[in-house]
Amino acid sequence: DTQVSSIIASIQAKSSTVVNFSFAVKNKGFKKARISFDDTPITFDNDYYFVLNAAPTIKVLHLFGQATAGRYVPTVFDNDSVFAFRSFSVSNVDIGQFKTSNLVVLEGVQNIDGSIKTALQDFVRAGGSLFVIPSQSPDIQSYNNFLGVFNIRGIQSKVITQTDFTPLAEPVKTSPFFIDIFDNSTQKELLQMPNQGGVLSWQAMGDKLLSFRNNQPFLTVSNAGKGKVYLTASPLDATFGDFARNALFVPIMYKVAAMSVRQEPMAYSFEQNTFTVEVNDIPKTASFKLRKGKLEIIPVQSLNGKQLTIELPKANQLADNQSIESGYYELVLNGKVERLVAFNHDNKESMMDFYSIDELKSIFNGNKNVQIFDKIDDADFVKTFKDQNFGVALWKYFLIAALVFLATEILLVRLMK
Repeated sequence: DTQVSSIIASIQAKSSTVVNFSFAVKNKGFKKARISFDDTPITFDNDYYFVLNAAPTIKVLHLFGQATAGRYVPTVFDNDSVFAFRSFSVSNVDIGQFKTSNLVVLEGVQNIDGSIKTALQDFVRAGGSLFVIPSQSPDIQSYNNFLGVFNIRGIQSKVITQTDFTPLAEPVKTSPFFIDIFDNSTQKELLQMPNQGGVLSWQAMGDKLLSFRNNQPFLTVSNAGKGKVYLTASPLDATFGDFARNALFVPIMYKVAAMSVRQEPMAYSFEQNTFTVEVNDIPKTASFKLRKGKLEIIPVQSLNGKQLTIELPKANQLADNQSIESGYYELVLNGKVERLVAFNHDNKESMMDFYSIDELKSIFNGNKNVQIFDKIDDADFVKTFKDQNFGVALWKYFLIAALVFLATEILLVRLMK
């Protein structure tokens, strides 16, 4: 209910345009927002409701086999309130924690097998992000077996010395991954790239984020089901290079974490039969309610891991005094508001399309109770409608005549006396 930005746009009929609104969001959490159109004389459906989730908490799980002396991963994530960071030895972790994590950083694990392997594969398929940092002496067969299901193949190990170190090639600064890491002032500047050696080489599946000067991959990202898998060519330890101490390391790790959060729609349409949101630490027997003001309904719902799917009720499933309107709805569990969602009616109702007279006559042909009026001004419509349907109103004349006869009768009675 506070205007934070405005813009004037000229849009042709049955077309679209893109405009940018600049505004600041204060504090974290769900923020109610709407775009209001002033398009006189069109005054219906001029509000589009949506919800912004400002700075959502990113849950990062760090699993280590051979922890680096510099503790680079904990240093990046453990001192920022944006992240909920947890770190465990890979041999002492509850794999049930994968379900509530956005990003898992697997560092220095020599063999990726057993229950950890299966749990991580399920985590990625369900939409999680996995960042793999190899150990100093990785078991290549286990790495190939684990990453092969994500189409990352041909992994080989290399023995390197510091004489094999080479600077990494500069990244493509305009790529989707780096576009918001470098501002306009640094787009043309030469970067001090890390001097690095790699213990792994592989067929570059997915996007190469960083590579060696010979075009061999150093850091790649691959789409795997609903999730992503990041793979680096060497450990973070200083004996394998200075990537972890380079200025690129922190923004890259932050960007990986930010991209691990599932991007949910800011608004939903009533035309959708179902919608899915992410919830955390919710028992399967939980029953959510949708609430808007005095309206409170318990929709059909199902919970699969962190994904809560809700089926919107149809109009005939509501009580007589209930109606679903555009706006903000609270998702409530045991009296506590878990999150906000916004709903809008389909924008087809705003299409300024009208039937022609011939189309109307064709549609209602044979319907004697339907009349079609053509070429009538708005001011004359009521009079014309009454004339055609009610004829001339004679009751006034009969009432006047009755009063005249009554007066005449009274006069005659008095004169006769």
